[in-house]
Amino acid sequence: MVPFAVVGSFIWFAIAAWLAGPSVFATDDVKPWLARITADYAASVTVLDAGDRYLLSDDDSSWEAMRSKTAGMAARLRETIAAVPAPLTDELDVPLYRIRRQAEQLEVVATRIERAHAARAELDAASERPVEPAAAQATEACAGFYLKTLSAALGAPCPSCLKSDGGKLARAVSPAEALDLFGYVSREGAIPFHAIDGGCFARAHAMSYLLEKKGVYSRKIFVHGNLDVKSKWAASGEAKWWFHVATLVRVDFPGKGPVDMVFDPSLSSCPLTVQQWTSTLTPQKCSMVAARRVPEDDAGDACQTFTTERFHYNISMPLGETSWRQLYLGAMGDELASFRELERKLVLGHKGGAH
Repeated sequence: MVPFAVVGSFIWFAIAAWLAGPSVFATDDVKPWLARITADYAASVTVLDAGDRYLLSDDDSSWEAMRSKTAGMAARLRETIAAVPAPLTDELDVPLYRIRRQAEQLEVVATRIERAHAARAELDAASERPVEPAAAQATEACAGFYLKTLSAALGAPCPSCLKSDGGKLARAVSPAEALDLFGYVSREGAIPFHAIDGGCFARAHAMSYLLEKKGVYSRKIFVHGNLDVKSKWAASGEAKWWFHVATLVRVDFPGKGPVDMVFDPSLSSCPLTVQQWTSTLTPQKCSMVAARRVPEDDAGDACQTFTTERFHYNISMPLGETSWRQLYLGAMGDELASFRELERKLVLGHKGGAH
């Protein structure tokens, strides 16, 4: 058996040789710097791995320590790069390039950690706002909608929509609660519902997060196909998508039982049945299929819908998420911020007109 110390020495030499490239047979002037760069690189690998694993977790409690750790490691690499004497930079060109790239990745991770915390904190603050009764006019309008859509032809809800999510069975809310919750998420200023050209996955993620804070475990519903929506809030007056996603809430209608209703304030001022929702997006009849991962920009020929757990962020990402990953909350925050700016311009262009 090869002694562990020998194996460790070999691994260390391999890292140094890979970093050094042509400088592996370095001069005496270069060797101390190569040793420092090698040690810094090895330490940075550990820190970067920890940062990546943190972003895939649902832990926000240690965000500040992890951001400081990754940013601090990046600063350490930058200091080493800056300290190398100018006459030696050519000979150390390859290892310097590699730790510079490592510093850049650490800075990206540190920024993502900070943005993920900011996005979660913004939604947590919003969740402290009480759910207020829906305005009388909204209640009247949606009550009329319910009477029109909840006919005998509606049938039972889709089985895949009703399964439990993340070990927690979604409780059905009453029609009145549904209206109140719909108004609650619709009025959340952090979610740019008017900027409909894109960002639906971020809006749905934020709604599902807020609803969970109110004890409602929703699901996501995706529709995939050639979708087309005419709206004054689209930049060209018409939005074309290859997929769309919204939040799905179970509503218990007296005499009807549970019905799956779509929360999509970008398209409607009331909760919609799945059929009503898809009909606003395409004249095609959409079939319900098993959840799947869809390649980027793959519109397909037929319209299909499927539901996922509430934690699923985007249609092209792997299925099976079981928690709010920091990485996706950060991406959601960036997406919402971008579309909030677009919404501000759209609202100004329409002089504050309602959707």
